[in-house]
Amino acid sequence: MRKLLLISFVIHFIQVAFAQVPPQGINYQAVVYDIGGSAMPGIDTYDLILANKDISVRFTILQGNPSGNPIYSETHSTTTDEYGMFSLIIGQGTPVSSSLFPAIDWGTGLHFLKVEIDKTAGSNFVVISNQQFWSVPYALYANSAGSGIESIVDNGDGTFTATYADGTSQTIGPLGWTLGGNVGTNDSQNFIGTRDPQDFVTKTDNVERMRVLKNGQVGINTPLPDSSALLELNSTQKGFLPPRMSRIERDNISNPSKGLMVFNSTDSLMEYYNGSCWLPTYLSSCDDCVFNLSLPTNSGTIDRVTSDTIAIQVNVNQITSPNQTISFFALHNLPSFTTTYFTNDTVNGNGNTTLVVSASIFDEPGLYPIAIQAVCGNSVRVKVFYLTIDSCYQVYINNAVSEYNLQQFNNLPGVGNPICVIVDVTSLGQITSPLATSPAFKEGALDPQSHVGIRNYGVFLARGGNGGLGGNFGAFGNVGQNGGTAIDMSCKTSLLNYGFIYGGGGGGASVGLSTAFSLPFVGTYTFAIGAGGGGGCALGFGGGSGSTVIGIWDNGTNATGGLSAQPGVGGTENLPIPIPLGPVTITINPDVQGGDGGDYGLPGTSGNLVVNIAATVPIIGTINIPTPAITNFPAGGAAGFALKKNNFPLNGIPNGTYQLNNLKGIIND
Repeated sequence: MRKLLLISFVIHFIQVAFAQVPPQGINYQAVVYDIGGSAMPGIDTYDLILANKDISVRFTILQGNPSGNPIYSETHSTTTDEYGMFSLIIGQGTPVSSSLFPAIDWGTGLHFLKVEIDKTAGSNFVVISNQQFWSVPYALYANSAGSGIESIVDNGDGTFTATYADGTSQTIGPLGWTLGGNVGTNDSQNFIGTRDPQDFVTKTDNVERMRVLKNGQVGINTPLPDSSALLELNSTQKGFLPPRMSRIERDNISNPSKGLMVFNSTDSLMEYYNGSCWLPTYLSSCDDCVFNLSLPTNSGTIDRVTSDTIAIQVNVNQITSPNQTISFFALHNLPSFTTTYFTNDTVNGNGNTTLVVSASIFDEPGLYPIAIQAVCGNSVRVKVFYLTIDSCYQVYINNAVSEYNLQQFNNLPGVGNPICVIVDVTSLGQITSPLATSPAFKEGALDPQSHVGIRNYGVFLARGGNGGLGGNFGAFGNVGQNGGTAIDMSCKTSLLNYGFIYGGGGGGASVGLSTAFSLPFVGTYTFAIGAGGGGGCALGFGGGSGSTVIGIWDNGTNATGGLSAQPGVGGTENLPIPIPLGPVTITINPDVQGGDGGDYGLPGTSGNLVVNIAATVPIIGTINIPTPAITNFPAGGAAGFALKKNNFPLNGIPNGTYQLNNLKGIIND
């Protein structure tokens, strides 16, 4: 270690008196040598004087003994001359003690002077000497004894005013440090702490609260901070509270330093600045995506009456920046017919999407959790929504029934009480009707807001229309009857058809002609001819002549029943018919065909009629008798409905006319 040496030590007392207040001070002069500059024998220490060097000097006056109570201390900043000499006045430096130089009572006890120097002009002082005053400074003692300091007042600005017994006063300062606040301080001389290798301790109520170890470690509520920690806080009752600020306030910090930490009160996160962006403490890259996922509500119900669908709002709020793409997924074990989709599969940054869930009336009721998952980079958030699917009335048809009325047969609630009801038709179920004018199955007087689900493994067979009858010669025949309806709706309906649903076939139209003509030897002759229409599937009757007796007539045939039913065919007249009338013979050559009945779900056809009449008259010979030309024959009956919607919605099958293996007929209103 480098050492300093004071070769010359000179003190003389100021004895010049003034009229009122004598100067307060003791001259001090010394030469400083740096004897640590050379360790080689023979090198003259004269060459090692500390010449032309800025230094700091501290004087401390001790009372009683060399280790006694310091009653006054001050510091000086000065410069040595070319010979290493400096000159100072003790008492005129910057006080670093609370007591003042004029207040020293030189008449009481022994006094010692400790001299310390920092050759770098700093505050790391080295003790150079500690020697006794062998004679009391006369003028100072005389001044103290004669004039007497009666009071010292702290002016609050770093200065003190001493008032003497003779009424005079003197203001000293500013001092380096005061308890009432300080101005003009020098941090190399004015500070709170230690100048030697000792810990600095802060106490309140005589209890240690903080310790700064000599190596710079700090312990709060612990005298021994962990060796790996610069700062350790210890408590079993209180926590560490960092600066709390909103996201906006955080972003307004100007030029945040890398590693700066705050508590983000907007997102309830501890965050640090990594030099480019703010991150939660558990992330390391600005590319990491941190966001919050929330649902305004976490449960809901589909009753399958008022609605088959529920819309679930999903909100995301990205905490890190810049904004990144967040993708959405729904994880669930919903029933097989229930569907889900997001209105937006992704959101950039902050925003929302909607998960739409649509349940089928055929799904099993129950409570179903749906895990709504949002993914952004390596970050995944999940919220669970609990979906309840309400139960419905349940009806089974597993035998042969006719003209089935769902509401009436099962005593279900009617108008004013909307319900959902599932109808399961088993493979043994067969639903028919004896009349084409009556549906095989009708939902009946259910509330129009109800919902019916038909799951069919059986057979719905509508009655076919009857063939047209005879008798309407003015229209050259009669129309066929329309085919019957298999299912007649009275509310919203959903259909799963694994069996057979057949609308009735239309009945064939009848044809007929009645005409009169005059012949020699005979006079006026009238005759009628026609044929009935065939019956539609299933079980439509063939058309007969009706209540009018028609001389030349052929009935239509009946349709058969069952899934393999055959429609009836129209009556036929196509062979020459001779009619002798005395000397005259009339020959009728007909081509008459009644309309055929329609197969399931098909219309009946129109008929056709062409008649040629010839008469053989004696003397005259053969004459042709004209008959009316017929171009428009009555129509066959219309195809029946497989499902008659009556302006209610149908789920499962669109409108149309079907001729499928398991579906035949019209689906429409």
